[in-house]
Amino acid sequence: MTLNVQTPAGAQGLKWEQRAAQIITSNWPGCRYCKTPTESGAVIDAVLVNQNNMIKCVAETKSRDCTLDKLQKEYDNEWLITFTKLTSGQQIAAAMCVDYWGFLHLVPDDIVLPVLFWTPHERIKNAWQIDFHVKKLVTSKGVNGGKEERNNAFVDMTGVKILKVKA
Repeated sequence: MTLNVQTPAGAQGLKWEQRAAQIITSNWPGCRYCKTPTESGAVIDAVLVNQNNMIKCVAETKSRDCTLDKLQKEYDNEWLITFTKLTSGQQIAAAMCVDYWGFLHLVPDDIVLPVLFWTPHERIKNAWQIDFHVKKLVTSKGVNGGKEERNNAFVDMTGVKILKVKA
């Protein structure tokens, strides 16, 4: 079986994720973006590790060939993510007692929109930090095409900070 990353489209996706990681780490000094194995089909994309080698968060990183203007106007400023991916990442974060962050990389604008999905911290114990709604629909199965019906979460990106690469 050919994995998504073993195709031209998959290879492009990996390059985009590497760029997203550069933007993220340039804005979070002292953090390393430690990718999960691409060939394994891991549920999360990465963990961010601080300068003390402590895991700061688990991460879902998606690169899209979409501008911020298009996200806001054509997609109602919502990030579509499979509901299973959203909840699976939350379960991993809960088991590790760390935050769960989403990073939406908008390739044409070379920006990343970071959003805290979930946190285990005491004041807001086990709480989703995002507004989202779930809807079942047919979407692309992956970077290489195909279609699949599944539950998708639409995450409200209103007011999210915009990260650009820092020198």
